[in-house]
Amino acid sequence: MIGLIRRRVNCPDQGLTRGLLRTCTLGVLLLALYGWGCSGAAPGETEGPAEEGKLAPPASFQDASGKQYSLSDFRGKVVLLNFWATWCPPCREEMPSLEALNKQMDPSVFQLLALSVDDSWPVVSRFLEQNRFQIPVFADFDSRIASRFGTFKYPETYILDAGGVVVKKVIGPLDWSSPKVVGFLKTLTGRPPLPST
Repeated sequence: MIGLIRRRVNCPDQGLTRGLLRTCTLGVLLLALYGWGCSGAAPGETEGPAEEGKLAPPASFQDASGKQYSLSDFRGKVVLLNFWATWCPPCREEMPSLEALNKQMDPSVFQLLALSVDDSWPVVSRFLEQNRFQIPVFADFDSRIASRFGTFKYPETYILDAGGVVVKKVIGPLDWSSPKVVGFLKTLTGRPPLPST
């Protein structure tokens, strides 16, 4: 019956139809994956994931007061971008070393950005207050930035040079206050760390 209908309406060969269907489907998928050709990234920037040796993807985020920041606001400084969550035991274990590192580094050439992938500010604020942490924390509550960077495990940290290029990606916790790490960051900034207090 289908063969009769095909002959009557002058349908092309079945193999050709399948080939065209596959080609069209592939085209639609590619357009969807690449946002219909609109990336939103500035020239030289990547949409993600973040890769060592390449400019970091653009990112905008807010602090607890609602003030908006952009990753590009910190150009000229070495940036340590850390994705973490209060529900993540390795993240919680890593926090004291991030706090110690931040106190040792010169804020005129170094910026720590701890982006929380928790659900909301109350749980984050409570955690910071209970532990007396004073590191700069920002919201990535929808994990949009973490996803753009290609983050799949927490904690995950990216070290960016003063030009915004990803120098190092660290998956998992690290003792950020160890002499080796502080020395590496000091070399990137070109300045000695501040004395420990």
